[in-house]
Amino acid sequence: ESVITETLQIQIISTLEHPSIIKDKSHYKMAKSKKKDSAKKYALQARKEAKSDKKAQKRMRKEQEAQNGSDNDDGENNRTNTQNHMDDIDDLLKAYQKQNLELSSPIIETIYQSTATEAGGDNETLAFPYPPRGNFTFTLCPTSNEIYLFGGEYYNGVENVIFDELLCWNPDAKIQQKNHDDDVKNSDTIPQQNIGIWKRIISPQPRPPARCSHSTVYYNNALYVFGGEFATADNYHHYKDLWKFDMKTNQWSEIKPRNRGGPSSRSGHRSLVWRHYMIIFGGFFEAVREAPRWFNDLYVYDFSNNSWIECSYSKLASLPPERSAFNFGLFTGTDVAYVSGGFSKIKNPAPGSKAEGIVYTDSWALHLKNLEQGKTPTWERLSRKGEYPSQRSGTSCVTWKNKMLVFGGVQDEETDNHKVCSVFYDDLFAFDMDRKRWFKLSLKKKGGERRRRRKNNVDNEQGEELEIQKDDDEDDIDDQEIQDGEAISNGWDLDKLRENMFAFIDAEGNIVYEKIEPDENDEEDKNLSGQNLDSVHEESEPDAGYEADVGDTSEQNQGNMKDTKESSSVSVSISDQILASTKDPTRAISFVPPVGKSEVMRLNREGEPEAVSRNIPLPRISAQVVVRGNTMFLYGGILEVGDREVTLDDCWSIDLHKREEWTCIWNGSMYKQVWKGAESDNESYISTDRGTGGMESDDEDEFEEFEDELDEAAKAEAKAARKAVRKEAKKEKIKGIREEIKELNEKLSLDNVHRTPQAEEDLATFYARTATFWEQQASEMIANEMATNSITNNDELSRKEMKRKGFNLARERYEELKPVLDRLNELGSAQQETEEKKKSKKASKKKKSSKDSRR
Repeated sequence: ESVITETLQIQIISTLEHPSIIKDKSHYKMAKSKKKDSAKKYALQARKEAKSDKKAQKRMRKEQEAQNGSDNDDGENNRTNTQNHMDDIDDLLKAYQKQNLELSSPIIETIYQSTATEAGGDNETLAFPYPPRGNFTFTLCPTSNEIYLFGGEYYNGVENVIFDELLCWNPDAKIQQKNHDDDVKNSDTIPQQNIGIWKRIISPQPRPPARCSHSTVYYNNALYVFGGEFATADNYHHYKDLWKFDMKTNQWSEIKPRNRGGPSSRSGHRSLVWRHYMIIFGGFFEAVREAPRWFNDLYVYDFSNNSWIECSYSKLASLPPERSAFNFGLFTGTDVAYVSGGFSKIKNPAPGSKAEGIVYTDSWALHLKNLEQGKTPTWERLSRKGEYPSQRSGTSCVTWKNKMLVFGGVQDEETDNHKVCSVFYDDLFAFDMDRKRWFKLSLKKKGGERRRRRKNNVDNEQGEELEIQKDDDEDDIDDQEIQDGEAISNGWDLDKLRENMFAFIDAEGNIVYEKIEPDENDEEDKNLSGQNLDSVHEESEPDAGYEADVGDTSEQNQGNMKDTKESSSVSVSISDQILASTKDPTRAISFVPPVGKSEVMRLNREGEPEAVSRNIPLPRISAQVVVRGNTMFLYGGILEVGDREVTLDDCWSIDLHKREEWTCIWNGSMYKQVWKGAESDNESYISTDRGTGGMESDDEDEFEEFEDELDEAAKAEAKAARKAVRKEAKKEKIKGIREEIKELNEKLSLDNVHRTPQAEEDLATFYARTATFWEQQASEMIANEMATNSITNNDELSRKEMKRKGFNLARERYEELKPVLDRLNELGSAQQETEEKKKSKKASKKKKSSKDSRR
């Protein structure tokens, strides 16, 4: 009996805490015993019965869910789906924490996503990791051609979730889909390529703590992770530990170098492998009681003898300035690494001034050959040549042959009142490490032929002739026309970002829209009703990607135009519909995107945002790029739309030889993300349920009426004055709430729990809790009346009458305080709401501060 009971307990614990373990029974199979023990037979039978019960319960649960789903109407289903999206992250994190309990051996599980079918069942298909994340590492294992993802973070406007997951992606792998119906097609979905197979690797302890903005390198069938940060609203910590993941055993181990020293705690640094050394340069550190600081120190970890080497330089040596989030690449087959760009802040010598951010555009060569002789590597500053990128930070970098490829980035310009205007980029550059020259890599014409001009040296009279050349495997960057100077890049500013990322879901499941200011020169948008939408669409062409060397994107543009036309089925602008609905709540809203505007998203029939087909990736910062063979993979990144941060998780690939087009591998789930911090800036958003929030004051309305008559300078002054009025009004409101609460507490002795009803306490409950106190009060009143001869001893009250008198006293007090308590509850709720908003803004500022290491 004890054996059977223990076996059942093990089975129940495994089922509840490790659901994925059941799929991989190889770790938990009991050794077959040659003894025919009756107790073991009973134990085996008990396991089979428990397994059968589990299958039956699962089948019944699915049938019940399908039945419940058929009984609900579409509106409830839509609300449930939205809520499910909000709960997905919490559920996944809880499930992952359960799996992270003590394990005897690693678990490897394939990542799927479940979608409901029309028949009421579940359709499980291969998927990319969820939730999305940024500032992770993406590392190629050259022996298996698999790509490993570790760490990262996800920010929703209120809280920052840090990950410690290790994931493995094989882009070429295929697997039979579970319950997949190939005949079911959705015309609104984006056709995607084979997405490969993602697997989650859950290793036993020890494991590295959760982190982001760390570095990961590959060496000798192992991953090496150094540093990083753990940044949440409550905690901010930098790491300086070194971890090794053995790809053969799927186990982690912390590396303890033989000598002391090594790099200090940091994040935003960069690392690479040269021979049997790991080279670490730069980084960022911040603590609660310390000013942020950046590094330009160089450290080397020797894999062969497990020791650190600190590279010291004289004060006269020419070194790169301190920086983080820079480009760092090794010229394969040589002894030279290259550094370009980066970000840091320097202290402003003016009293009371804040540190000023610097975005670097310089390039440096790091000569590593001296390491073999036990000497310090040397630095060499390079001049900028070729067609180089504009000043930007947050770029992504990877090396391919003799090229260092750089994608994306952002240019931040600080204006008055420390307001930052950002422009995000989506272009691709190559730094030729052999010629030390920059090139802009544009998309080329599709097809197997390219034209180029070549001067005929045989007969000058014939001038120039056109020659057709077949594409081959040779590197064609050398054939590009050499240009010098800063490249022309058309980035996405805030206006373009808001027009394209115009809608999102808030924490309450509402669709929230950006307030798109109408173009002063475009009066047609005000009177769209009754007009032909085709003409409007023709005026707005979607982004076709980079300018092609020689190319025609008319077919692709026509396809995008068709998608946009189909999604825009009415001729009333979305802003007019939403504003009308706020005035008349009974009026329905037709959920369509701004006509002819967005190249990125639209609203489906349920009114939820979804993606439309694009030719190239969105602009972004902190994306992860990897080159496998001649194919570059781009995954994830961050895009900021004003105060709203969008964590991207789409995946793209491009053939670096042909360079004809980007291929979308995974569309991403950024349109399902729930942003909880939108209400911090209610001037920029319109909610379908809450309108503009009703926070505008009469003074604000007067400002708006007068503002139309002012010039640009006066408008800025009026805006600043309006902001000051709102800020002062908020201060006075908070001060008034606190004073009123204090006055009520002092006046009515609300601190006395016997004389004061508690929250949500009715009269009967109040008296039952304080009956003894009120009877004592009644007794004292009677004693005073007897002392003043108001009553005689013959009028002495009975016990029952004493209770009645005490109850009357309690009722008088309750009725006196009821409206006061209601008012206090209102004031308390208002004060709590204000504190929560203040805390949310504080967390947001702390989050923005931590971005310094990644920009």
